[in-house]
Amino acid sequence: MTPIASYPGFAAARRTRRIIAVAVTIFLIACMVFARAALPARLLSSAAVSPAAPAAGYVAGVLDNRLAIYIAGQEKPALVTDIDIRTLPNADQAALRAGLPVASDEALAHLLEDYGS
Repeated sequence: MTPIASYPGFAAARRTRRIIAVAVTIFLIACMVFARAALPARLLSSAAVSPAAPAAGYVAGVLDNRLAIYIAGQEKPALVTDIDIRTLPNADQAALRAGLPVASDEALAHLLEDYGS
């Protein structure tokens, strides 16, 4: 029996899916950055951020067993992905359940790419 990876077009389809996933990730990050920039300055002041909030710009967490991205200090997620955290290693699941600080947009893009593939 021939493995599926040897069929013609399999590599191209896989590459296309990856390109689409990366493009969607970049689009979502751009939307989050735009939304954050559009918030009034008073909402971004230190008084609006809870004292327990990390210094990072984002926090990766869990909502209904899916990877969720929060803007640091906010209770509602800015993004809920289709990534089921139950498919991740136990250590990653524990870190996400505790709240994983994400320092920058680039780090967020890497996190989404790593967990999404």
